[in-house]
Amino acid sequence: MPKVTHDKGECIGCGSCTLYAEHYFEIDKEDDAKAHLIRSTQKGNMEILDIEDFEMEVNIDAARGCPMSCIKVLGDDGRILGE
Repeated sequence: MPKVTHDKGECIGCGSCTLYAEHYFEIDKEDDAKAHLIRSTQKGNMEILDIEDFEMEVNIDAARGCPMSCIKVLGDDGRILGE
């Protein structure tokens, strides 16, 4: 199953991801003003969300739009997609 990862430690909170994938990312204004990957699990600074194939395109767009490159979309084989 494909995954989206978001390294919150690298995030600067610019919000570009929310423009591309508003149903997946939000700015956490109450905590640290950084992006948050909605419905994700967290391991350290890394947020991880399993997605379906039809959800890859908007998340790849969000990854490409991230100035810090802290968003990755991984295919079933673990390969980074959209780079």
